Amino acid sequence: MRSNRPILVTGSNRSGSTWIGKTISYSPYVRYIHEPFNVAIAEGTYSKKIPRLFHYVTPQ
Repeated sequence: MRSNRPILVTGSNRSGSTWIGKTISYSPYVRYIHEPFNVAIAEGTYSKKIPRLFHYVTPQ
């Protein structure tokens, strides 16, 4: 089943969230982005600059 809805996996350090994200991404319909809100990693990954280190994600 295809959907355009994002899946956001969050967790604290060493909680297994990277493993969960990579496991989910084995589906051909899911793309994995490692630490999408990390300013240091995201540099050059997105067309827009990430202005803040911490973000509040809402359903909207």
